[in-house]
Amino acid sequence: MGSWPEDKWTPDSRSLEELRRQLHGRRFDLRASAVAQLYHREALSHDDLEFIIRDMAEHPLPESGFDDRCDDADYRCDSMQWMLDHRPVDLIPLLQHLYRTAVHEGLYRDAAYALEALAALCPEQTLPLIDAWLDSSSSLRRELAVAAARRLPVDLAHPRFQRAGRDPSWGVRSRACICWDFLTEQSLMLEDLSGANPGERREPDLDVFGAGPAIISPDLVRVDFIDELLSAAPDHNALKALVKIVQDDDLIKACACKGLPGHRNEWAQVLVERFGDAGVEALCELARTGTPDDFFHWVDTLITACGLEGQRLRGPAVKHIQALARDLLARNPTPHHVPKGLVAAIGQLDEPEAQEWIWKLLTCGSLRGGGSDLGDLFAHMAPSETLDATLADRFEKALKERDYALATALVGGGIRRGVSRVIQAAQRELDHETTEASSQLHIACVRSLESVGRLELTWLLRALGDPGSETFQVVGFGTHGPLPDEAVKVLEEHLVAPDHDKAAEAAWLLIDRDPLQALNPLIRQVHAQAHPEHSAWITPQLLRAGYDADELLQHIEPAFSSADEVVGESLWGVIDFLNEHRSWGEAWLRRIGSATPHAYLSEGIFARLDPNASGCEFWQSPEAVSH
Repeated sequence: MGSWPEDKWTPDSRSLEELRRQLHGRRFDLRASAVAQLYHREALSHDDLEFIIRDMAEHPLPESGFDDRCDDADYRCDSMQWMLDHRPVDLIPLLQHLYRTAVHEGLYRDAAYALEALAALCPEQTLPLIDAWLDSSSSLRRELAVAAARRLPVDLAHPRFQRAGRDPSWGVRSRACICWDFLTEQSLMLEDLSGANPGERREPDLDVFGAGPAIISPDLVRVDFIDELLSAAPDHNALKALVKIVQDDDLIKACACKGLPGHRNEWAQVLVERFGDAGVEALCELARTGTPDDFFHWVDTLITACGLEGQRLRGPAVKHIQALARDLLARNPTPHHVPKGLVAAIGQLDEPEAQEWIWKLLTCGSLRGGGSDLGDLFAHMAPSETLDATLADRFEKALKERDYALATALVGGGIRRGVSRVIQAAQRELDHETTEASSQLHIACVRSLESVGRLELTWLLRALGDPGSETFQVVGFGTHGPLPDEAVKVLEEHLVAPDHDKAAEAAWLLIDRDPLQALNPLIRQVHAQAHPEHSAWITPQLLRAGYDADELLQHIEPAFSSADEVVGESLWGVIDFLNEHRSWGEAWLRRIGSATPHAYLSEGIFARLDPNASGCEFWQSPEAVSH
């Protein structure tokens, strides 16, 4: 987790009861302060730690916006120190859950917190995880792995520190020395730990994929050498040297300070553009030296770098990317998640092999929920009666067995390929009542049918006849283009209906498809008559249309305190508008922030009002977390 921040704790007058209330409260700065106070008073309990770990998994902290001297560090470090003091082995399953969740979401600081605790509580079980991170092509993860290794017994930690001492990244090497000192209380120079000489000024080692001596020169000195390589004619040695860059996150940051590319994907693109097929091959070899997670990342990086997103792969890069995809699937035939780049690469294999992998990944669940990506894959694959027939058979079987996840993944590809059996089956499925279980499938059917102009008007008008129903919501989330005149007429009729809440639903869809509808006086009247929780959805558009803000906000103020997550989501548009008009909107922002029971709303509001405060917007909305 890095070095602990300097001890800046001072006692205060808060009681233990008050501290525990704040620990479970919405303000992150108060939470962190409460953890520090409880720890230093020796009052932090097992239940407190269980809450903190469980809450990290449910409401992850963002990867940016914190530094080692912020409340974020206090929150993690004081709770970590308690675990090191008390060794609560019963929390191991919860920490393992936090690790898996954080890695899946790409939140490596939370994952590193769990990894460090697990290294202390169950070192033998944690070694494979630490070693996997030390194999990563991300220097940040390698550095975090070193921090976790300091919690291991000395005999287990020493070979890992030696390995880190030869790392391509200066940050990883220096962290290895610091952590060795922390673990053994024995100061060692880098050459003692790794055999390398940090005093020498030398150019990058050209044995890119081997285990030769590490580059020791500080990053900012190396940037000048990199600039020289980019200015010179491309050759094999220059490529080997430049490939080192994408392994070192710290060096990439230093490059950004000098006006060079500041992201790994950008450097990959530079290598592909400058060295062509040789650059692609070198990056593929680099990917093979990392972890399975790195494999996934590198396929996406290469797809982007080669300019091959959203189209059939072409050119000399294809054979390398296909080989990389085969290697990945051979190492991990049932991955938890398949990124878009890999899906595209699979689609470019020979048809029998591509189909074999597609159905295998679908069966194990790796592609479920990825209907859009799968639709891209099927749409880009060559015409094939065999593929179309198999796709239709599997879609019809999934519908018959009510396997909604599989059917959702298949419908987009089948419709975009123009498979008539899939189109007809999707149209028949929409005639069934929409339930909570089938809603995502119906949304996918509507979206795909609309994209090819096959969404039946009679079904659309029938669905719009009952605003607020599950089927009406399917139309709202599944369609994206302008509504037909007949559909607009149906919605306008709802505006004068006696059910004001249904009128508000109709108004929302009208405005969503045509923002000028916000000027419709009937919609302003609907806002005033509907329940505040329904009116909140159309308030942002009416605010932007120039209606009296105080009148609109006073009407929906009861919704500020609603515990309904859906209502909380509806307030984001209002919050964004008020934040844009801070001169008069700040008072309303504070009223929303004080009234709402949703932490992600209140923290987001107060973080915007006072960017220097520690009450950061660390809870995301449920929609943001799902993405």
